Amino acid sequence: MSDLDTFASPTGVKREYHEDYDAYDSSPVTSKRARITSPLTRHPKFWDPYGDVIIRVEKIMFKLQAINLTRQSKYFDRLINCSKETSQHDDGSLPVYHVTTTTAHDFEALLTATDSDALVSYLLKCPPFHVVASILRVSTALNFPKLRDYAVNCLNDVWSDDLEKFSTTSKWLEHSPEAIHLSRRCNVPSIRKRAMYELVRKSGSCETEVHLTKADLVMLSRVKDAINNEWWRYMLREKSNACVKEPSRLSGPPACLGFPAMHLTLPRNAEFLIQRARDPISGYKDASDAPWKAICDSCVEAKRIEWRKERSRIWMMLDGLFELTEGTSVNIVNVKLLLI
Repeated sequence: MSDLDTFASPTGVKREYHEDYDAYDSSPVTSKRARITSPLTRHPKFWDPYGDVIIRVEKIMFKLQAINLTRQSKYFDRLINCSKETSQHDDGSLPVYHVTTTTAHDFEALLTATDSDALVSYLLKCPPFHVVASILRVSTALNFPKLRDYAVNCLNDVWSDDLEKFSTTSKWLEHSPEAIHLSRRCNVPSIRKRAMYELVRKSGSCETEVHLTKADLVMLSRVKDAINNEWWRYMLREKSNACVKEPSRLSGPPACLGFPAMHLTLPRNAEFLIQRARDPISGYKDASDAPWKAICDSCVEAKRIEWRKERSRIWMMLDGLFELTEGTSVNIVNVKLLLI
């Protein structure tokens, strides 16, 4: 196979032309020598016989219909349509665009997502995390806005920064370190807070996570200490509340003695208090959902309102702790000082 002539396109993408593309469209009888010496490989699936453009990503060649690319991607619209006049050839050869801003693996994921059958299944149920991650990377790099929105929505379903959507049940949460990396690389700040909090609430070290920087590890350590202190500060300063109902005019002892401070329920709640110290967001939710006995509904609801306020306060405080808001700083106070 003859060498490829390469020159720079106006968009900064290498555009290559081959004198004869029969080698890529050849039948299985093509000589073994031609296959061995060729540095490029055509994709076994995405090689459209009606394609009018060749997209090269790494060493893989994709033969595609230009209209399907340009109508979905501003990147390809500029690349192909802006250079349309210079890419016409009398010999009928197809233009080859060497795209270097993504990988063949991610580009394949994008083309799969644009397939009608796959698109329907993806709309019914999000594909695995690694597929969504590929779609996000490539749609961001090549400017496929609709596919990018789809990938972002899938990630937001798991790592939403909306406290009302907070959940700990998704299996995707194990990919939180990579989600942090994606949030920075692909500019998806809405998932960073929940992803970082997942690492805070996890027991164990994050030092082996390849997607985290040293600065991330230091920050996570500080945040763990901070929310631990906030949890104990509230729980150990909490006061018992008298029953919020008006006393009954009937004689006899009151049916409800009010809501006791949590630390006064020790030792039976010691395990709960210790475990939730590293995850107060779940802790306050669990306390609110607990079946409190011998306490009237009015007292329980009043206490739940207090816990919801404290839960929201800590969630908002995480913006500063995770340095997600410019100019925001949070004072980290040692809990020992609060107990003096």
